[in-house]
Amino acid sequence: MRTPNEATTKTLEKPFVILCEGTDDKNFLDCYFSYLRDNSDPRFKDNIQVNRFDGAEKLSDSLATMKNTEGYENVKRILVIRDADTNINAAIRKVESAFRHNALPVPTVCNQWAGDTPPNTAYTLMPACDVSSKTGALEDLCWDILIRDDLISFKHDVQSFIDKIKSKYNSIGSHEHKSRIHTYFSVNKEFVSMKIGEAARAGAFNWEHEKLEPLKKLIEAGL
Repeated sequence: MRTPNEATTKTLEKPFVILCEGTDDKNFLDCYFSYLRDNSDPRFKDNIQVNRFDGAEKLSDSLATMKNTEGYENVKRILVIRDADTNINAAIRKVESAFRHNALPVPTVCNQWAGDTPPNTAYTLMPACDVSSKTGALEDLCWDILIRDDLISFKHDVQSFIDKIKSKYNSIGSHEHKSRIHTYFSVNKEFVSMKIGEAARAGAFNWEHEKLEPLKKLIEAGL
């Protein structure tokens, strides 16, 4: 029996719905939007609902479920945020296919809203969250926007440690992006054992970082 994802159990209460891949992504985005609400524009929290679709292969099912969820008739914008992973074109095709399968507008490029009538749709790929995508994931974006007084030297030492482990023990492999950010957390007393969302709430990230500007502008265009 398949366990229902969040879209099957949560009423759609706001006009702007973001579907992201998992719990870390949702908690990260919720923290970011809370910051923007308090320091920039209250619409970032008041008008936006962030739901998970729990894995790239479940996006189409989540969109289908959402269309039958209470409150869908009031949804004006749907934004899909997922990792680019190692194949940008494959990630784009999967998002386009999910929109198309659910008879929703299909954006022609990343970070561009599509559709003449609501709900309008868009997608963006982490870590770039920009028109020009790059391979990677949420963890890469988090690595880029860390905040600390001696950040450059500290990150250099963490990366040196990761490189040594890879070289000496033939370990880590394709999950370097996860190992790197969680190594950083584990050697900072403020963030030991924390997941990304918890570290976000604890102040690990610079919410004013330029790397977040494309995402902010995309959402502003839909508000």
